[in-house]
Amino acid sequence: MYTVVFRQNENEIKTLAQPGQNLLEVARACGVDIDAPCSGNGLCGKCRIRLIEGALEGGRGRQLSEAELSDGVRLACESTVCADAVIEVPVTAGSFRVDIIKGDLAADLLRQSQVVHKHTRPVL
Repeated sequence: MYTVVFRQNENEIKTLAQPGQNLLEVARACGVDIDAPCSGNGLCGKCRIRLIEGALEGGRGRQLSEAELSDGVRLACESTVCADAVIEVPVTAGSFRVDIIKGDLAADLLRQSQVVHKHTRPVL
């Protein structure tokens, strides 16, 4: 088992992962929401993360430039755990408090729309 730490801004989530386990699956299993519109098939490049410490296997998708690769950027959907690792999740990839805020806003909008619909007269 390896320790994987996901960081975004001041938030941090630590979890354990099996050798060879897909990083996107590890993230989702511990509540870290990384955007992957292609369902983790390595096609869109949206699941970019940055390896800060440790090692990952793979993750060098065709969407990444040499500069990104040398800076530690990888695709979560194509990366597998092979050692302890510290991963930075960019705000653009999703996760943590951002989703909580979105969820609260969605709930507020839903309540507001229900109130509006209660007072709306049918159009004839």
